[in-house]
Amino acid sequence: FDGATFGGMVTFTRATVSELCFNSVLVRERATFDAVHFVEVASFRDASCNGPVTFDDARFDSTADFTNTVFRSDVSFTEVRFQVSETQSITDTVFVGTTFLETADFSRSTIGSIEFTDNDLPAEMSFRNTLITGRFNSDLRTTSPVYIDFSDAKIKRGKITYQSGEPLWLDFTEASLGDVRIRPTEQANRHELLDQTRFCDTEFNEF
Repeated sequence: FDGATFGGMVTFTRATVSELCFNSVLVRERATFDAVHFVEVASFRDASCNGPVTFDDARFDSTADFTNTVFRSDVSFTEVRFQVSETQSITDTVFVGTTFLETADFSRSTIGSIEFTDNDLPAEMSFRNTLITGRFNSDLRTTSPVYIDFSDAKIKRGKITYQSGEPLWLDFTEASLGDVRIRPTEQANRHELLDQTRFCDTEFNEF
């Protein structure tokens, strides 16, 4: 489907797809990929979606690549299983340069290693009750206030770097964390980031 334009809705549900190339695709309305089983690489590089997008209950057995993808409306990845690699150095899920203009929901999902950097973030993003078994690597920048909900999540290891910008609120209420490092860049205010990070009944036992 590389380079295609869909003027109406796109619906793939309860299908098994060997390999999907959705690069540079434009979807003008809603796109639904619920309960799709992606067996090989699923690539959405440079795609643009104008309407709501859902991947609820989808399964990615290999790399999921959303580099430079633009989500202009709400996007949902709830109860998704992203490939869990046995090699920690391999990143199976890639959101680099991704634009989220509305809410993004990754709640109740299972994720191996994920790279989440250089993105335009929405006002609200949820990883609530999500299990991250590999590494969560992120370099976050904000042009407006952003709230990210990690409550009830389990994160084995990772790094959350915050660049200077508008306030970034991180909520780890009742989360379970392992070797997770949260740090601002030299330009960002360390005290403000600490004030904007919530630890309430948080456990540090995922080592």
